[in-house]
Amino acid sequence: MRKEVRSQALNEAVVSAPDITYIFTDSQSSDTIGSSTAREYEASAKKRGAPFISIILSCQLEENVGRLQAVGRGGSCNTKLTDLDIFRTILETEDIYHFDGPQELELDVTETSATAAAEKIQAFVQECLSSERDPKVT
Repeated sequence: MRKEVRSQALNEAVVSAPDITYIFTDSQSSDTIGSSTAREYEASAKKRGAPFISIILSCQLEENVGRLQAVGRGGSCNTKLTDLDIFRTILETEDIYHFDGPQELELDVTETSATAAAEKIQAFVQECLSSERDPKVT
């Protein structure tokens, strides 16, 4: 079901008005299936003629466990990971997929407030968009 919902959302994004910005929150592994899924987001942006900017948020294990167990996370209406056993298995067996391009930011938010993280992300996005408008000639 997730694949169908994702495909529908990406197809809608491709044909939508150019002044609409899309932010997808997802984490994919670097295995064959995960990397293929991650590339679907990038391909949709390319079809749309829009920049693709990847933001990877990370934090230390103890902080991550605390966030997984926080009141208000998960619930019946979303698919957020809340199971610690599944989380530990993922950490032990999978790596997060990286696009490894100049428009990718990896940010450790262990000791960063949501506001400070948002400010860093906003600055990075503005920098990426600025460099797209004014490409450097080499």
